[in-house]
Amino acid sequence: MTDLQLFGIITFSHIMLIVAIILFLTNNNMLTKKQSHKLVYICIVQIVAVIYEFVFEFLYLQRLVSPQAIAYLYPATQIFFSIQLFLVANLMATRKKTIYLTGIIPALEFVLVAISFWFWGGATVSEEYEVSAGPMLYVITVLNIAFFIVQQIMVITVNKKSQNTSYYIYGLMSLVLLTGRVLQLYFTEVKVFLLSFTLTVLLYIIFLANRTKEYDEITKLLNRDAFTVNLRHIQKDSIIMVYDIDFFKVVNDDNGHEYGDHVLEKIGEIFLKVYSSSGKCYRIGGDEFSIILTKNKEFLKSMVQRIDDMVEKERKLDPNFPTVSYGMAVVENDKFGEETFYIADKNMYEFKEKRKAQMTAQTQEIEVKING
Repeated sequence: MTDLQLFGIITFSHIMLIVAIILFLTNNNMLTKKQSHKLVYICIVQIVAVIYEFVFEFLYLQRLVSPQAIAYLYPATQIFFSIQLFLVANLMATRKKTIYLTGIIPALEFVLVAISFWFWGGATVSEEYEVSAGPMLYVITVLNIAFFIVQQIMVITVNKKSQNTSYYIYGLMSLVLLTGRVLQLYFTEVKVFLLSFTLTVLLYIIFLANRTKEYDEITKLLNRDAFTVNLRHIQKDSIIMVYDIDFFKVVNDDNGHEYGDHVLEKIGEIFLKVYSSSGKCYRIGGDEFSIILTKNKEFLKSMVQRIDDMVEKERKLDPNFPTVSYGMAVVENDKFGEETFYIADKNMYEFKEKRKAQMTAQTQEIEVKING
């Protein structure tokens, strides 16, 4: 079996793997449509890249075109990498600003590849069809490493905000991608980059599907299932807080469920801003939330005040925005997480009843004044 035949078999198997991934993405209910669509686009680009790589290798090994033509065709194999880098950044980014920032390095690499291979400093192909690397390849490698570092900083930042402590998995996946890239730059006969990219996408899908199971889509907080699991492994002296949105049914009935979702999303943002650096935030029911604090417990009073202040700020901008009630309890024994949660929940309802009583008293007082 010749090298070309072996490469053809590998290419065909690779394409079948990507097609299987696309079929999975179009027939799954674990990922959001937006996530699935982005991943499908990446897979389509990957199929084009794999086919181009095979065509290029076929022309090169069979000597069907001149060395100069090979030198002109070679940049496209590298340019595909720049496009794929940007698509990965787009997939992982949560804001357009982040997408543009992470797209600077792939765009710069795109330009350098085109310049270097067609004009200066890139790979050259001798009359004997021997490919040699130019100095610009080293610059491109530095850019790859720079992108890897930027990507990791972005991943750590995004995952900390979303309470995901498994960002090291993203790091390992990116490292697989970077390793495949560097190997193929300096060992052109080793065709590992495209396969490493496909494996990275596959690992990301598995990781994303697993992560989706633990998250609430509206609030971006951890969900009830994650709360139940973490409650079983809670540490002594942790603080369990339970929050509930006041009169949420009335808010939904008066303003519609779309507005209700907006309230839930905004409350989730407030909890993440205040509590994410000190513990985990969960949406455990329709309008009920829980916080498990494991750090910075000495600042609990100021954190609670910050929540009240931020809710009041929203209420000044939007009078329909509801208030929240809370209760808390300290875990006295790591085997009694559920019991502590019920105590915190009970304290929250007592707080809510007191607030209702105060609001009723204030309403009656105003009515008396109005009626004289």
